[in-house]
Amino acid sequence: MGLISAELNALGTVPGLLKKDAAQRHYTVSGPVYKLSEDIESKTPGAARLFFINPSYGPTALFYAYRLRYYLYPRHFTALAQNDPFPADIRENDFIIAMLPAKEDTKSLEGLLNRLESAFIFEEVHGEQVWNFSLSIYRIKGAKVGN
Repeated sequence: MGLISAELNALGTVPGLLKKDAAQRHYTVSGPVYKLSEDIESKTPGAARLFFINPSYGPTALFYAYRLRYYLYPRHFTALAQNDPFPADIRENDFIIAMLPAKEDTKSLEGLLNRLESAFIFEEVHGEQVWNFSLSIYRIKGAKVGN
């Protein structure tokens, strides 16, 4: 009965999906990680070094990190857990990418920004809400004195 129920639920989503334009259908099927990869490609140079803040721990975090690494090849891509220290080799014109679940957004984003502000001079080059995620791209302008 579970399989039939799942198929019926899937059929119920088809009319809504068909009402969307081609780009919306593509992002609905591909998910926010594909949209984020396109945003990153459009906002960063091809030789950019990217440091991705995982949205959570466990298999979900690994899914996003590995999928982005695949989409953004050949860019240098390093995945970090939300509370990991920033690598010592982050330098000017590197990018910090944050993909935070909306339910954690305020607390997690404030914590990330506090950590960034204590270590770096940076600017936000992209920020938006996609489905239930807050997507942000920060460009490092330099390290703070003493770091």
